[in-house]
Amino acid sequence: MPAYACYLIGGASTVAFIMAERMAGDEALLPPRLFRNPVFALGSAQSAIIGVGMFGGITLLPLYLQLVKGNSPTKAGLLVLPLVFGIMGFSVIAGQVTSRTGRYKIFPSWAVRCSSSACCCCRGSRPIAAWSTPTWPC
Repeated sequence: MPAYACYLIGGASTVAFIMAERMAGDEALLPPRLFRNPVFALGSAQSAIIGVGMFGGITLLPLYLQLVKGNSPTKAGLLVLPLVFGIMGFSVIAGQVTSRTGRYKIFPSWAVRCSSSACCCCRGSRPIAAWSTPTWPC
C-alpha cells in the first residue's frame, strides 16, 4: 500500500508542477512554448531518460559493490571513480566537439556502440553479474 501512495504523490506533484509552469508562462523554468518544437521536446525527453539511467547506475553500483561483493564503502566509492571520470571527461569532449562542429546527433549512437562493444568484450563467456563474478572481469 505505501508504494501506491508514493506513485500517487509523484503523479500529483508532476501535475502540480506542469500547472505551475503553465501559469508562469514565459517566466517559467522551462517555458511550455519550447515544447512545441519537436527537436527540443525529443531532446528534453532523451536527457530525462539518460539522467534517470545515470542516476540509477551511479547510485546502485556502489551498493552492489558493497552488498554483493563485500567491499567497504570507501573501496566501493573508489571502484566507481572510473565511471564518474568517464562521464565527466566524455561530457566535456562532447561539448567541445558540438560547439566546434555543430553536430550533436552522433553522440547517442556512438555512446550505444561503444558501451555495447565494451560489454561484449568484457563479458566473454561468463555471466554478466553473479555472486562469483570478479570485480574487474576484463
